[in-house]
Amino acid sequence: MHTTLVQTPQDLRQVQADEIRVRCQKRRVVWLAMALGVPTRLWLGGVVSAQRDKRLGRALAKKVQACARLAAVLVVTDGWTAYKDALVNAFRQSVPTGKRGRPPLMAWPDLVLAQVVQWQAAGRTLGFRVCHLAGNVSKSAGLLPEDQVLSTAYIERLNAPFRQRLAGLCRRTRALLRSQESVQTGLYLVGTVYNFCTPHQSLLQNKQARPPRWRPA
Repeated sequence: MHTTLVQTPQDLRQVQADEIRVRCQKRRVVWLAMALGVPTRLWLGGVVSAQRDKRLGRALAKKVQACARLAAVLVVTDGWTAYKDALVNAFRQSVPTGKRGRPPLMAWPDLVLAQVVQWQAAGRTLGFRVCHLAGNVSKSAGLLPEDQVLSTAYIERLNAPFRQRLAGLCRRTRALLRSQESVQTGLYLVGTVYNFCTPHQSLLQNKQARPPRWRPA
């Protein structure tokens, strides 16, 4: 259902990505990376991996690219360094030249990448620093709603309903999930309910941002 209805080319405009550290039984730890389409609050998918490495970033970048149409898109992430190369490599398209061999890959012209890094001292968060990684910085202003700054607030807010509905994602819980496969299965069950069965109050307040999938209760 997620592949058929969500992973289709659409105008995302702004995407936010983040990761969660999940404890499983027998002291095993897995990493969960998720992405969110900000204008429609559409959950674009998640990837579960035993390591927080480049493969995790590449897998999430491919899922985001599968949901995106060839148009202007702003991707905002946290300070994890693996995102830059993963997103730049994922958002490329082949350019036919008429010659033999594999056609060259060119980056999307309207892709803008930015990171929001926490500025900490003595274990306390003092502020945030925005780093532009790729793309034309001036285009990011047109992809942001009025009076909104670059941040990862929406994807961090999304972590709350996922932790609430899947107890194994909570930081301190006795309901530990058994394996990486259990995290993956529960993740997409909760994500499908979030996308297609849950009314989003923030979209009710802004009628222009209503996605085609949304219907009043």
